[in-house]
Amino acid sequence: MKRFTAITHISISLTGFMATLLFLAMGIGLLPSRLRTRLDARASICEGLAIQLCTVPQDQIDDLFSTMGPIMVKRNPEIRSMAMFDEDDQLLVATDHHDAIVKETKTAKDNPNYIRIPLFSDEQQFATIEICMTPVLSKGIYGYIQTANAPFVLLMIIGTFLIYRRYLKTVLRHLDPSSVVPDRVKTVLDTLSESVVVADKDERIVFANEAFSKAVSQSEASFLGRKLSLLPSIHTKNNATSDDFPWTKTLRDGAVNRNARLLMKNGNDEDLISIVNSTPIIGPDGQQKGIMTCFTDVTELEQKNKELITISHSAGMAEVATNVLHNVGNVLNNVNTYAGLIAHKIDALKLPKLKEAIQMMIDHNDDLGAFFTQDPRGKHIPSYLKKTTDILVDDQKDIAEKMNALKSGIEHINEIIRTQQSYAKVQKCETPTSIRELVENAIAINTTVQENQISVVREFGDIDNILIDRAKVLQVLVNLVKNATEALAACQADEKILTIRSSGSHEHLLRIEVSDNGIGITPEQMAKIFRHGFTTKSKGSGFGLHSGALTAKELGGSLTVHSEGQGCGATFILELPLQHKREKNESGKTHESTNINN
Repeated sequence: MKRFTAITHISISLTGFMATLLFLAMGIGLLPSRLRTRLDARASICEGLAIQLCTVPQDQIDDLFSTMGPIMVKRNPEIRSMAMFDEDDQLLVATDHHDAIVKETKTAKDNPNYIRIPLFSDEQQFATIEICMTPVLSKGIYGYIQTANAPFVLLMIIGTFLIYRRYLKTVLRHLDPSSVVPDRVKTVLDTLSESVVVADKDERIVFANEAFSKAVSQSEASFLGRKLSLLPSIHTKNNATSDDFPWTKTLRDGAVNRNARLLMKNGNDEDLISIVNSTPIIGPDGQQKGIMTCFTDVTELEQKNKELITISHSAGMAEVATNVLHNVGNVLNNVNTYAGLIAHKIDALKLPKLKEAIQMMIDHNDDLGAFFTQDPRGKHIPSYLKKTTDILVDDQKDIAEKMNALKSGIEHINEIIRTQQSYAKVQKCETPTSIRELVENAIAINTTVQENQISVVREFGDIDNILIDRAKVLQVLVNLVKNATEALAACQADEKILTIRSSGSHEHLLRIEVSDNGIGITPEQMAKIFRHGFTTKSKGSGFGLHSGALTAKELGGSLTVHSEGQGCGATFILELPLQHKREKNESGKTHESTNINN
């Protein structure tokens, strides 16, 4: 059963006192009685009629009554019928249906609806007027209500109850709202560094601790009794409506709301970033009485976090550059090897001997036939030229193959450099980017994918062309692909598989997963995998994943990891919020594109 509030109890008591005074006033006659008023009015009618008839000569009174009686019945709603009797109580004249009406009406002397008026002349009664009136009161309960002036009393009771209740709520709210919070609770809340506000179920502030007063640079008395949502010092970044505030949702849904971000202006008109948590206050009857809201100032923490993001970005870029230099160094080793082999092959060519053979033929140009048939040296020249030519053809083919490999290596270096240059460009705004192209670039930068004979599986969803901060997202993907490649290189799996898939979810999120069947992650490592400086590699910096997590958060998304344990591989999941925009293409047609909030 629902219990009444204290205000309702007080209002009922005051209304009861007022009703008692009303009934007392009616009892002693201070308030007019509806019954007495109607009876007095009937008495006046009867008295006036009697006086008027007494002044008429007796021989004319019958004619006057015959004319006046129907007119009075018709025009006076109190009179139903009338009749006149002589001194012997014989009927002289009557209005229509008088006999029937008299039978309906009680003839008791105390019946206020049946009246007989004697007419006198010189103290001698010469006639009697009989009048049937309409009932003064209705029958039953309704008649009692009319007698007691119940409508008036009921109106006064309901009206005063509502007025008292409204007045008490207003007065008590402005007298001392903070009195609803016990002093011992106030003392505890004032010791907290977080701002705490207690409001009633109408969202009006009944208590705020000292930390809140200092945060908004106002005294507690200046905002007590005011609605929390209407305080000018509290607002959202995008000026959302009051329905979006966490305490409004708590009052509406009766549930706890956590980790809402709001801005609070201090005395210097500076915005302080606050994390807001709101919880309902439940009374002994199980009903929600109000809410308690905590504001945690994270302005300094946010500033430090931004500085750390900048440092981590720089460290992440350095790690990417180191990785690129390592890849270029590996290719340069191959280039140097091929260049050395080509130089050795060229040095080993039989060109001096060939030159000597040609010079002998020139010297015996006049007797080449005798030289080839009779001279022992000349006899060997044709077979020598054939062998030398075969060797030169083979050397040419070998040198050509090594030159192609050398050219391919140099082109590979150029490709790595071009990819890194494209990545290194500063993107100050979102640009249209293909998810497929972004993934391919991340793979191209990590050339160890090919060196370790890793099979790459690509699974792309429907979303491809998006508006995105390309450099930041690519930085995260490069780190994820690099870590997956190193995990695969360190494992003993027969088939090393790197899977990259992208999709768009119903929650308007872009989801990119980088999975591998490598060495996996232990539960101990999972707990601190994104911690700054943590690494399991002997030459690792511990910046890559930490930087990736901060970048994802900066973009409004998240970077998470899942692994069944050591030897079971790992999956890193990058989620970023999507927002659709309408844009015009070159032909002027409007089309939908997808945007990732930054």
